[in-house]
Amino acid sequence: MSRIANRRASLVFALSTSASACGQWGFADVEHHSVAPDATAVDGLDTSGPDGGVAVPSDGALAAGVDATVVTPGACPAGTVDGPLGATFDAGQPAWASIYQPGTGGVAFTAGRLVLSPSAAHPAPAYWGIFPAAGATDLRGHTFSVEVPTMVDPTRSTQVLLGLASDDGWYQLYQSLGQLTCERSAAGLVVSQGVPYSPSGHRWWRLREQGGVVTCEASADGLSWTEIGANPSLPQLAAAGLELSAGLYRAEAGPLGQAAFDNLRHCIPAP
Repeated sequence: MSRIANRRASLVFALSTSASACGQWGFADVEHHSVAPDATAVDGLDTSGPDGGVAVPSDGALAAGVDATVVTPGACPAGTVDGPLGATFDAGQPAWASIYQPGTGGVAFTAGRLVLSPSAAHPAPAYWGIFPAAGATDLRGHTFSVEVPTMVDPTRSTQVLLGLASDDGWYQLYQSLGQLTCERSAAGLVVSQGVPYSPSGHRWWRLREQGGVVTCEASADGLSWTEIGANPSLPQLAAAGLELSAGLYRAEAGPLGQAAFDNLRHCIPAP
């Protein structure tokens, strides 16, 4: 594991009774077991997606007045340009990415998407996902956005997250138990803000550092963004790493569903 992973491994077990402070860290060599699809409804949501996950509605056409030749979903904010950690996943595993998973299975690149399948057969906490193989880098002034077209069962003890992590702190935008949460952890202190999760309204996620503040945002179309929360930047962002993951933070049974990521965009300050 990277030094970021080693830092998280020591924290996730201590805090695994809540959805906070969970992520890629803390897995063991236990065989992954696939689970059968579940076509039941979950609190009014369509769970006909793979393995009982929520099939997030597509947005269809762009809003009236939007010029698709100029504006694209997840476009970089003004003053930034594309960075090296973006991916459409059309070609499979990005060259910059390393996979972490308990045992085998659970991480796949299918139909141009990163598909994560957390398994209740694995002792919790356990997470599946990707992170940069090169390790930590300076993420001050950077923006990450990603499309989340498929979500795990939101009623279970699962978590799907877009995160920035350092040795002793992190920022996360994550869905767990039907809540979309913006979270910062520093020196053992966790601060979070959240709203009820909407599969269609929160199809796109974004973490953006600017002017000493990390802002969590969500969008239905990747064009118009709504703030979920904001927290002061940590000095540790000068040496941090990206994380895309899904997992379970306490014991569960039965199908947990799948999460899918697509159209990951990394934006860095313009030269």
